[in-house]
Amino acid sequence: MSLREVTTDDLPDVYDMLVELSIFENMRSEMTLSSYQFEKDFEQGYFRGFITKLPAGMALYHEQYHSWKGKVLHMSDLFVREEFRRRKYGMRLWTAIAKVAEEVGADHFTWSVLPYNKPALCFYHSVDGVTKMTDVHEYYKLNRDHIEQFAADSEN
Repeated sequence: MSLREVTTDDLPDVYDMLVELSIFENMRSEMTLSSYQFEKDFEQGYFRGFITKLPAGMALYHEQYHSWKGKVLHMSDLFVREEFRRRKYGMRLWTAIAKVAEEVGADHFTWSVLPYNKPALCFYHSVDGVTKMTDVHEYYKLNRDHIEQFAADSEN
C-alpha cells in the first residue's frame, strides 16, 4: 500500500475527501472552505498531509506550540473512503503523522473525534498510550465575522 506526502497536484483529491468527510459527519453545511482557499493555505504552509494510492485516504496535520510543553503536532483530519476501510489505510496514515511528530521532537500529538463516531473511537483506543484529553480548560472560538468586528472595535 503506497503512501506519500501530499503535493499541490493532490489537493483536488484531498479536497474531495474533505467534502466526503463532512458528509460522513453530517456537517456538510459547516464546510465553508473553498477549494481555492484550501490550495492557497497549503501553498502558504498552513498544513501538510499524507495521501494513499488510488486515492483511498488522506490525513492532514499542522504544527502548534504549547507554551509549557513546546512543539505539538495536531492531526486535523484522517479519512479513508468507505470501500477501503478495514484494510490498514487509516493505521498507515496515522502512523505517518506520528513519525513526523517524532522527527520534529513534538511533546505530543493531538486529534479530535466526534463522540458518535464509534468506529473511529475504537480505532484510536486500540493503540497503547492513547489517552482522552481531559482538561481544566474550556475551548472557545471567534468566527470570521466576529474576528473582524472584534479587531475593529479594539482600535477604538
